[in-house]
Amino acid sequence: MLTFVFPIGIHAEEVAPKNKTEETADVNNKVVIELKAQLQEMKIRNDLLENYQSSLLSTVHWSLSFMGGIALLLIGYGWWSNSKIHEKDKQQLKQEIATLLGEWEIKIKSDNADVINEQAKTIENRLIRVDEQVREVEKSFDNKLTRIDEQVREVEKSFDNKLTRIDEQVREVEKSFDNKLEKIFSESKKLHEKLAMNVESMASQISILSVGQIHLEGSMLHVEERVWDIKGVTQNILLTQTQGLDAAIKLGSDYGYRVDTVLERIKETLEKLIKSKNPTARPYLVNRLKQSLNSLDSVYSVKVSEILGILETIRVEEVKSSS
Repeated sequence: MLTFVFPIGIHAEEVAPKNKTEETADVNNKVVIELKAQLQEMKIRNDLLENYQSSLLSTVHWSLSFMGGIALLLIGYGWWSNSKIHEKDKQQLKQEIATLLGEWEIKIKSDNADVINEQAKTIENRLIRVDEQVREVEKSFDNKLTRIDEQVREVEKSFDNKLTRIDEQVREVEKSFDNKLEKIFSESKKLHEKLAMNVESMASQISILSVGQIHLEGSMLHVEERVWDIKGVTQNILLTQTQGLDAAIKLGSDYGYRVDTVLERIKETLEKLIKSKNPTARPYLVNRLKQSLNSLDSVYSVKVSEILGILETIRVEEVKSSS
């Protein structure tokens, strides 16, 4: 009988881990490596058993074939040498051969069965130990996974709390920003209203100043008109009155009495010009006066018509062209 012994040694080396994750990874890797080594060793053992069984069966078959050949040779030789051997001797020989073959077969099967049973028992024990180790590794791995899952949940919970606080802070900032914007908008609106009031006040003041300026211009023109009247320069009087008419027109309808006053003075001046020795006027003066009269509203149409009629009776001086 052949026996095979395959010792399997499992040594665990304790190493102080740097942290829980690295310790778990190292232990798992060592266990997996040892399991792989044991499985590889079992594969080699199975291969050896298969080779041994194949070799043993081949030997049995060869032995049986050899014994059968010898038996056939003996039978043929006995038949050839003595065809008259007693039937009893033949039966005895056959029985002996069959007994011998049976003994050989039983012995071979018994040896093979013992070896196979022993190896199967050894393999079964090893497999039980491997299965137990695998279960322990799985249990440890499940515990590690459970702790990791709990840690992940705690991290997620902490992250959610931080996100909630950040969201609340963002809302407070937005609320503060909205309040500041509303305050700025309110102040800007007040400033705009104040600025509009100032602009309106300035426009009113400018209008008053403009009216005052025109009044002052009209007064100065009236003074100038009096000066030319004293000097007796009629055409300069008409020019000054025309300028005064333009100033009165700028004042608008609220100061229509000034327009009437200036028109009366223009009419008087033209009547004096007609009664003079030389009732003529320069073309520029006539055109300027007509332009101012035509710009008046229809309210003054009667007086304007009278003045234009007088202008038609006045002779316009011819402009001398230089050759």
